[in-house]
Amino acid sequence: MSSVGSVLYDICIIYTRLFIFKKVIKKWGTQPIILNS
Repeated sequence: MSSVGSVLYDICIIYTRLFIFKKVIKKWGTQPIILNS
């Protein structure tokens, strides 16, 4: 049960990072500023 919760927790974090990453990309466009951070 704890392993399933851990997997779901990891998936939630991954999706949150992808959502933030997409927002940052929309904000900066195609500029490679993200890669330099």
